Amino acid sequence: MPPPKILSKDEYPEFQYKPAHQFMRCHSHNDDPADGATKIWRCAFEPDVDDNEKWTGIVATCGGSYICLIDTHKGECKAKLLQHEDQYFDVLWCTVQFADKVNTNVLAAAGAEGRVTLIHPAKNKMFAHLPVFKKAYISCLRLHPANPNWLFCGADHGKIALIDTGLTGAVNYEISWQKVKLFHCTGTDIIQMVCKDNFLISAAQKGCYVWKMKNVHKDREDQPHDCQLVFPGSSSADNYCDGISLLDDSTVAVKFSKSASIFLWSLSVLSKKLTPVINIKPDLILPWVKTSEIYIDITSRDGLLVAGDHKGNILLYSIGEFLKNKSAYGDTETARCTLLWPSLKPDTSDPINKRLKKIDTPPLINHAQLSPDMKYLVACTDNNLVCIWSK
Repeated sequence: MPPPKILSKDEYPEFQYKPAHQFMRCHSHNDDPADGATKIWRCAFEPDVDDNEKWTGIVATCGGSYICLIDTHKGECKAKLLQHEDQYFDVLWCTVQFADKVNTNVLAAAGAEGRVTLIHPAKNKMFAHLPVFKKAYISCLRLHPANPNWLFCGADHGKIALIDTGLTGAVNYEISWQKVKLFHCTGTDIIQMVCKDNFLISAAQKGCYVWKMKNVHKDREDQPHDCQLVFPGSSSADNYCDGISLLDDSTVAVKFSKSASIFLWSLSVLSKKLTPVINIKPDLILPWVKTSEIYIDITSRDGLLVAGDHKGNILLYSIGEFLKNKSAYGDTETARCTLLWPSLKPDTSDPINKRLKKIDTPPLINHAQLSPDMKYLVACTDNNLVCIWSK
């Protein structure tokens, strides 16, 4: 494939990713290698149990009825967990201590059935299914920043449930879970969310919503959203807010499906009294792509913002200098590059792959994320591929 196209004047080493191993098709229905219909929605890197700034080399991916655990160093699927009656849309890791008081990684996954599935990957065991919603699917999960037992579960009917999984101190996988609080906004699909300080912020079908969390431990009443954030050109009904990422302690990135831009803004706008609608003047607007496709996520890590597109490409933006000194950044062009979709030819040496065909049409990148050490980039597509890029 051609080298990444650098759109800045100089060459930036942080952009130098290339395809690693094979692009993997491990979520196939009935293990059919020709399955190009299953959508892979999200991935999550397994943290080191003793240092969450490091990781194990394993990435969890979710799509269809499967959760896969992939060794990114070797390009091997180490485990494939199946739940026939569910379709998974999000997955995340939490590090907890069971009764043995040993740090342990637990994987949480959720999707079409409105429940959270808890998995102990070290034992290859699904051990709990928590029925959070009865008539809604869970589209996104977020770990509470201060409590590894608390999960935010965002659903398609405009509600976010904060649940206590009860994992800490559990004996023989027996847990007592509960709903702590319910946050809601009317008639919209919660697509993604972030939590910082006392604020819960969601990207949703009808816009970007904010809740100021008040006395969560004591006040169990359902809480409507406190305000809606309005961005330039975001007001049309079919312009979904489908991506949000916390860049650092004070800055958030938001993407709208049809705005062809990513908006970076400061949490300081929420420090004043919240009004029902707040018009946001972004600190920085990054050019994205024009497309009518929705549910293309954005992520970030250590000064790099990542966004896929509808043509199999991955866009990287170097925002570290902006985050260090916003006031002096001015109109400086942000360094960025595009990792172009490579030309793929299936490996047909294995008889099971004989039905595979060359992938001529680039897929939509639902989600792309950088590993904690920044050495790997994993992308999830709408044609059943887990794409591993490396430096």
